[in-house]
Amino acid sequence: MIGYQGVVAIVTAPKDSRQYRRAEMMIELFKLNDRSDLRDDRIDEITFLYLALIHGNVTAEVDPNQHVRQHANCGRSYLRLWNSNNDMASKIGQICFDMSYKSLQNRPLLDLLGA
Repeated sequence: MIGYQGVVAIVTAPKDSRQYRRAEMMIELFKLNDRSDLRDDRIDEITFLYLALIHGNVTAEVDPNQHVRQHANCGRSYLRLWNSNNDMASKIGQICFDMSYKSLQNRPLLDLLGA
C-alpha cells in the first residue's frame, strides 16, 4: 500500500481502491512526509544501502524477510529501484549520502560520540 520514492512515502495501491484511500490516510495521519526525524532516518537507511551496494557488500536482491531495519519498507523500495533504474537509484543514493554527511558536519562532536 505504501512505498517510497527516495525518502518520500507514496501510495502504491491502485488509485480507485480502498487500499489507496487507506494508504493516503496513513501517510497524512502519521505525517510520514512531514516529520524531519523520519526523513533523516530514511536518508540514513538509503545511505547505508547505497554504500553497501557500490562497495559490493550486499546484493540488490529484495528479500523481505532479510531486511529488518527500522525503515525496512524504504530500504526494500530503494533496492527495487536499484534493480529497475540503477541510474536513478545511484543519484538518490548520492544525494542521501551528501545530505547525511552534511548533517554529520553540523552536529557537535559530543553528540556523535553519544556523550
